[in-house]
Amino acid sequence: MTGRDKVVVVALVGLLVLASLAAIIAEQNPATGGPAYGGTYVEGVAGVPQYLNPVIAATDVDEDVVRLAFSGLTRYDQNGAIVPDLAAGFRTESNGRVWTFDIRDDARWQDGQPVTADDVVYTVKLLQDRGYVGPYSDAFRGVTVERLDDRGVRFTLPDVYGPFAQSTTVPLLPAHLLGSIPYAELARQTFNVRPIGTGPFRVIDIDSRQVVLTRNDDFYRTRPDRARPFLDRLILRFYPDTSEALLALSRGELDGVAGLSNPDAERARTLKNVVLYSMPTDNFVALFLNVRPEKTVPIRRVSMPETTANTSACARLSLVKMIHAVSARGAVSGWCEHAPAAKVTASIRIAAFRRCTVRESDMTSPMNGSAAPLNSRARSRPCA
Repeated sequence: MTGRDKVVVVALVGLLVLASLAAIIAEQNPATGGPAYGGTYVEGVAGVPQYLNPVIAATDVDEDVVRLAFSGLTRYDQNGAIVPDLAAGFRTESNGRVWTFDIRDDARWQDGQPVTADDVVYTVKLLQDRGYVGPYSDAFRGVTVERLDDRGVRFTLPDVYGPFAQSTTVPLLPAHLLGSIPYAELARQTFNVRPIGTGPFRVIDIDSRQVVLTRNDDFYRTRPDRARPFLDRLILRFYPDTSEALLALSRGELDGVAGLSNPDAERARTLKNVVLYSMPTDNFVALFLNVRPEKTVPIRRVSMPETTANTSACARLSLVKMIHAVSARGAVSGWCEHAPAAKVTASIRIAAFRRCTVRESDMTSPMNGSAAPLNSRARSRPCA
């Protein structure tokens, strides 16, 4: 073996050793594979906002922004359970008639003011106003809300009501900004276009074309796991309908479009570099028919899987198992065995995302099961 051959052999052995060491280090320190920080996500939405206010939100766009910019005493986690949010914890007494909540010390409004019991009392009083007819109109009927101190609040129910915890997911309004405004005057406030909330994102600009939200660097729920939400900005761009939004998606002007009907979803499948996701939601609609026996209306009975995981007579649908049964506009319908007069419709939200530009949409740590305009987690991937 010549001297040159010996040098080659030594070099190869050295490379082999280095490669082995690199493999061992990589095995001992695996990459987390987590999402990267930064970036802007632009989503097309059908409709325009009217009131960026959780109490009087009127459109789907309003609801999308509210879920990003506001939060409540509690929230739903990814398993559909009620967990503390603005509250550090809560407890019940008197067999469930009395509920006491302690607000987090680090919970602050986006203008820097602390969240207090006054915010809870003010919000609940608005929901108890005679003029309010929204989704929480029955949640606090007959309930007495009491401020214990700056961080403590107590609810006393007229009777035991197990699902009351769900009522406490209602997003709060800031009493230090709106406390003197009655419900009848709420719709005329500039707050509805320049809201101050407690959520992971805050509204920084809104015009006739879009609403722009930026991350809330002081968002309490990111502590101590990480310093801030993943995304820097989130833009909701307005379109007359989802068909127009899909055209914008095909032109590369958007990163995603949500809330597609089945026909629009089929159109989206034909677009280049677009991937579809079907995302089950956690809501249902019950229809109770008031029909006299002699005027019975024949309605075809539709079989459905046994429902589970709900405290009401008509349990929540197992949407994941029924995703193949999506009908027009992404609806799954069936009859609840425990309440024959109640027809249950559970929506399946369909969204289309461009393969090239989709950003991570899990904005903070695992949030709730109904994650604002994005009922999905879509990570960036290379163009096909």
